[in-house]
Amino acid sequence: MAEFTVRTADWDHDRDRADCEAVRTAVFVEEQRIPEHEEWDEHDDTSLHVIARDANGTPIGTGRLLRDGIIGRIAVVKEWRGRNVGDAIMHHLLAEARARGLKESVLHAQSYAIAFYERFGYVVEGHEFIEAGIPHRRMRLVLVPVPADDRKPAVRWVRSMDQCRAAALEIAKLARYRLAIMTPDLEPAIYGTHEFRDELKRIARSSRFAQVRVLVRDAQRATREGHLLVELSLALPTYVQIRVPDPDDEQRTDAFVLADDDAILYRVAAEVADGVVEVEGSAIARERLRSFDRLWQRAQPDPNLRRLGI
Repeated sequence: MAEFTVRTADWDHDRDRADCEAVRTAVFVEEQRIPEHEEWDEHDDTSLHVIARDANGTPIGTGRLLRDGIIGRIAVVKEWRGRNVGDAIMHHLLAEARARGLKESVLHAQSYAIAFYERFGYVVEGHEFIEAGIPHRRMRLVLVPVPADDRKPAVRWVRSMDQCRAAALEIAKLARYRLAIMTPDLEPAIYGTHEFRDELKRIARSSRFAQVRVLVRDAQRATREGHLLVELSLALPTYVQIRVPDPDDEQRTDAFVLADDDAILYRVAAEVADGVVEVEGSAIARERLRSFDRLWQRAQPDPNLRRLGI
């Protein structure tokens, strides 16, 4: 079962509305002591709201998108912070903003949270100001518009394993000479196809600087049965490498495949198919590549992989 799910909330539905309000009350009214009359406004009835729930259906996070592209009221309950819930909410809201054809998104970030929003490409504007008794900074993000023709949009959601497999192949086809994969166990349903292996062969043979790097968290599980990526790394060990993150490094629950530094299929929770695809100048790809590079420097082949000669 997935750790959590994120979806668009039905504000007119009693349960969805009550759950969004419960999260905002816990975070803003009770924890941050924002007066209730300042928390609720006329924009709630006309905004798109997002609700995050844990595996039991308990509300754990929320956020909203105004008609003019302003994103706000991003809230995650204390017990779930640091577990990528906020990231998933932002990805969902930004995908909705782009799908609406909005040219930019503006938000008022609490000053301590500026670094969080910078990861998505937001840029600080102007001086610090006080809102609801809390220091804020205005931030802006220029959105990549969704093409009006029949091409695939630059940003979109995938909701099934079949869509994930197709998106992973699409990302691989976009790679010029670099591909990076973060995976729990090589995920045969996504990366175990001959078509995907053939794209990795093409990348590996494209240049003497080519790199296909795979970080797999559970090498024992990954090598229990034969896998085409393992076979490929045995055939092309200079260009296709598989490593296991250092045990002392951060524990990750996400999964992704990214091409060069500007296209990615990203899933916040590897156990589920829900993910976001960005194929043009992705801020997510750039941020995840920096994180991947740090982990790769400390990663090593696992004994399960060494026995195979990797």
